[in-house]
Amino acid sequence: MLFTKIWERYFLKEVLKTFFLFLVCFYGLYILIDYTNHGRSFHKGESSFWYAFCLYYLCEFINRSEVLIPFAIVLGTTRTLCKLNDNNEIVAMMASGIKASRLLRPFLMLGLFFTALMYFNMEYTLPAAAKELKYFNEIDGKKKNKSAPLSVEHVILEDNSTLLFQSYDTKQKFFFDAYWVRSIDEIYKIKQLFPYSKPPEGHFVDRLLRNDKDELVVNASHDLISLPELKFDAKRLKETLVQPENLPLTKLWKQLPENHDAQSEKEARMLSTFHRKLAIPWLCLLAVLAPAPFCMRFSRQFPTFLVYAGCLFGLIGIYIIIDAAHVLGRRQLLDPFYALWTPFMVFFLIFGWRYVRLR
Repeated sequence: MLFTKIWERYFLKEVLKTFFLFLVCFYGLYILIDYTNHGRSFHKGESSFWYAFCLYYLCEFINRSEVLIPFAIVLGTTRTLCKLNDNNEIVAMMASGIKASRLLRPFLMLGLFFTALMYFNMEYTLPAAAKELKYFNEIDGKKKNKSAPLSVEHVILEDNSTLLFQSYDTKQKFFFDAYWVRSIDEIYKIKQLFPYSKPPEGHFVDRLLRNDKDELVVNASHDLISLPELKFDAKRLKETLVQPENLPLTKLWKQLPENHDAQSEKEARMLSTFHRKLAIPWLCLLAVLAPAPFCMRFSRQFPTFLVYAGCLFGLIGIYIIIDAAHVLGRRQLLDPFYALWTPFMVFFLIFGWRYVRLR
């Protein structure tokens, strides 16, 4: 057994009590607030209300776990160590010959366990949860900000022509409101385009041709038509339909540009997302290394409130810095590798050195 000492199991129990209490209370409050916006969508699907409700918020939890779990760890670690310090239990154990580094081993093991769990989440559960959330958003059929302008996406076809589209239905696998710009003189307006049909099929299609007056006019209309000339590049289509944030780490690795040199904003986004996904799980370990030295200070008036505030706001600050570095990498202002890993190395050097100095 890894933790054979009674005090080790006691430390773990205290950390996990706070860990799960924070997750249940905070996420329960989030569900209560969020339900007012998404309640209707649970009644619209084919599944029962409770199945849709539980599935949606389970996927939401998985999607937001990269924030919730490090915060739960830092609260559990801080509360347990501060409680032990206030009760002079740490002093008594160190006086009996147990080193501080030995006392903190259960916390360190817990941080490493959740780091590994976050990698498992990134690889397996998060992509599946993102897919389910997309289904729910499509069923809901409305955006949070209705006043925002509609976005238009595009994909380059094998013949280098362009397909513009408003949205893609993930469940039924078709483009909605698509425009195939075959040339400057020929455009297809397609209400529903099914790219995976053999050949691709269009529903409610208008063909626009340029006439002698240099005007684009409707030349023909079809309720259903096959478009064998419309050929998709499988890689480009997948990159367009699946966001890098929703891909597993292994698949994202395979799609990275050669030599990890971003030549376009899309490649920079992939690189930046990959390094962010690779770095974020280590926040679980940092959530243990950072507060431990401050909680192990011994004085007559231990500043418990300041320790709590410093740990929480410090973690918030780290997230802000990481998100800023992610934006810099995506926009090609900095190399994604250095943009994401430089702040992480700085944080680990600072807090890791303080942790190592504990005796």
